[in-house]
Amino acid sequence: MGCCRVQYMVLYFFILYINSLSKIISDKSNPVLFADDMSINIINSNPLAFRNNINELFREINEWFQSNLLSFNYDRTYCFAVCN
Repeated sequence: MGCCRVQYMVLYFFILYINSLSKIISDKSNPVLFADDMSINIINSNPLAFRNNINELFREINEWFQSNLLSFNYDRTYCFAVCN
């Protein structure tokens, strides 16, 4: 019984953590959460503004991770841009 309760508590705390991250970045992007995965969609027709949005977003994400004593795994992070 105790093991299952610990697993549920870990899941609950993860959901609390990840939901606060999505709220922080939702004004600049459209975060999509699924289990322990997150996709961040940014739409901007101006390439310079798009780059600035990405830089600002990663700065905010990095600050959030540091303030929550977590680490961001850049090796498992992918970024691609779709342009007209």
